[in-house]
Amino acid sequence: MDENKGSAGQVFRGLLMLACLAGIAWFGYTGWKSGQGGFWIFAIIVLVVVFAFTLFFFLVRMKVAAAEIAVTPLKVPVGGEVNVVWRQSFRGQVTVNRAVVRLVYKERAVSGSGKSQSTHIHETVVQEIEKPGRDFAPGEDLAVGAQFRIPPTAMHSFDFGSNQLTWRVETRLDLERWPDDSGEVVLEVEPRLQR
Repeated sequence: MDENKGSAGQVFRGLLMLACLAGIAWFGYTGWKSGQGGFWIFAIIVLVVVFAFTLFFFLVRMKVAAAEIAVTPLKVPVGGEVNVVWRQSFRGQVTVNRAVVRLVYKERAVSGSGKSQSTHIHETVVQEIEKPGRDFAPGEDLAVGAQFRIPPTAMHSFDFGSNQLTWRVETRLDLERWPDDSGEVVLEVEPRLQR
């Protein structure tokens, strides 16, 4: 059984925020030591903003555990089906407005070169399942199961450098008075039809 957990990306984002915070602190310190006061003040302001976002991320994690998203199979033919099991645990009292799981494809194309280069991105929600929200107590879980079908007329995944088409399963938890919590798992849609 192919399985991919969506929580790894969320942990990576948290670590990336901390790395940015450390980098900005270092630039602020070196600017202050070299006598560049204006740069130092700017670096401190940016440091405070990044720290606030990082703190908010960890405060959300105190209420909501990282999502566990299992998608099987991860490699699916055009016209094939994908099963999704999304489990969300709550560490504190939380009001969920709604929970959404969706199948999305994204087209990305780069045209031109040099100064006239432009990137065009188009996302399409192929299917979406929405569960109504409610209040969750600490220790409670939200479990959402879904089955999505790749349309038989859809294009398979590909990456040719300047042109890409990617498929993914997204989850979004709409929390009252907190930022939304989200996760995603990338699929590989193979260039063959389901029989």
